Amino acid sequence: MARISELLKAPLQDKKWLEKLAIGGVVCAVPILSFCGMGYIVNLLKGVIKKKEGTLPEWFNWGKLFSDGIIYFVICFVYMLIPALVFTIGIIAGKSIVGLVFGALMMFIAAIAWLAAAFLLPMAICHYVATDDIKSAFAWNDIQEKIKSTVKDYGLAYLKMIGLFIAAYIVSYIAAITIFFSIIVPPLFLLLLIFGFIFVGFLFFYLVLIYACMFGEIYPVQTVKAKNTASEVPSSE
Repeated sequence: MARISELLKAPLQDKKWLEKLAIGGVVCAVPILSFCGMGYIVNLLKGVIKKKEGTLPEWFNWGKLFSDGIIYFVICFVYMLIPALVFTIGIIAGKSIVGLVFGALMMFIAAIAWLAAAFLLPMAICHYVATDDIKSAFAWNDIQEKIKSTVKDYGLAYLKMIGLFIAAYIVSYIAAITIFFSIIVPPLFLLLLIFGFIFVGFLFFYLVLIYACMFGEIYPVQTVKAKNTASEVPSSE
């Protein structure tokens, strides 16, 4: 498992890293184009899983990036659906005094469910990318088996990713406060607002690139090859 310093440098090994990250930052700042950003992550994961080192994918074939991004979004949506539903039930129940305790319990369960879903999701995405089959993202037994085969590195990667995203949220919060107080100078406020959207998009896109590099390297691709080979062996009956 690479150190944090090495992970932070990973997306910067490409000769055109600044150009590619800048495009990613703008893309992620525009809601409809963010699907292309997700598709770009799928493309990067394919390269990392196939052990193509030192390069980021080019920004081309936007239609394919968009469709891959839709699939990426659907997988994330399905994994986070149950935690979101439980959380919503907790919010609704908590509006009455009678349901306050039940609502608090539901929100606690939602937090646990969210952590569990977030733990499984990176391996599910990698498994989908490695097999090019969306059904693989919901093959629970295969996903659990792969996590078990690399549980130490996978667990460390998960904790590092949480730490990096918490740090990013803190930076984003500080930026938001700065922009809010700049409202007393309208031209500065507008400038900071535009820059803030691009900066936040750039920051989180950069972190997702690290996520792809980290989990793509951990993914036990040998088990997929072994399973494919076994399925090709003719039966002796």
